[in-house]
Amino acid sequence: MPPTCSTWPGPYPRASPNRFHAAGRINFLPAVLAIRKGRKLGTAGSAETAARARAARSEQATKANATTRAVIAEIQRAGHLTPAAIAHELEARGVRTPAGRDRWAPAQVSRLLAAKAGTR
Repeated sequence: MPPTCSTWPGPYPRASPNRFHAAGRINFLPAVLAIRKGRKLGTAGSAETAARARAARSEQATKANATTRAVIAEIQRAGHLTPAAIAHELEARGVRTPAGRDRWAPAQVSRLLAAKAGTR
């Protein structure tokens, strides 16, 4: 039994009738209707639009990784050879990660080096 006080809305918490069933379960009807109409959930446009956006993101990431790899090559020429040392030096130089953060992990450096070598 729910608590009895003046602020409690009733026997069940109130929810939007479009998203939730009266008993608190999720109503999947909007998703089912969208699928029947041929719409792909989660995207604002067609599959072609999503493919173009994916290609643009990939191209941008490739350019950013090429710049970072050039900095890593310079760091390696300076004598820092381990991923941990390279990560520390990247942080000291203010180079941001592909996600835009300022903290580098040795695993991120290893992935960039592996992708450069073609092993990934």
